[in-house]
Amino acid sequence: MKTLIQLIGAQPLPNLLPPLYIKPDQTILVCTPQTDQVRRRIESVIGQCRSICCDAYDIASLVKALDEELADQQKSELIFNLTGGTKAMVLAANQVALKRGAQVVYLESERTQNVLYEYRYDDQQTLQLQGKTELPTLINIEQFFDAHIGKGQWEEAGPSKDVGGDFEQAVPMRYKPGCRRQR
Repeated sequence: MKTLIQLIGAQPLPNLLPPLYIKPDQTILVCTPQTDQVRRRIESVIGQCRSICCDAYDIASLVKALDEELADQQKSELIFNLTGGTKAMVLAANQVALKRGAQVVYLESERTQNVLYEYRYDDQQTLQLQGKTELPTLINIEQFFDAHIGKGQWEEAGPSKDVGGDFEQAVPMRYKPGCRRQR
């Protein structure tokens, strides 16, 4: 069984793409009271997850909570996504990943491509890069809006009625060959 542990921060994308790519059997979302709404929006796209709510800066408490949550998963393949959350949350999760000999991943999404970096600890407890994968397109625009705004909290309303509407109508829409654009 493959279990993905994700640290939830203010931005949903770092916790949206890895589970869609990795396709774990189970996902555990580690959030804080401040990021619980982000957790819910992520779940609306990736499906129901287990969750841990923690203090964003209490490292020892989060290590304990993760150890307890993972105690019955001795045979699971654990993957820790350390992209989101606070730096203190990353330190705690990394500590548990080291103890458990788990894989660690990090999503780079600063350029036009999303790259997933995969690491493992070696025998000297040094984190070693195992590989990096340029992720394919994994979400559509509706899922993006659901994750960032909330499912049912947005709607497509056509060109803006404000000053930007003229620009929106002037920019040609992309279309697939063989399909016709509506004018």
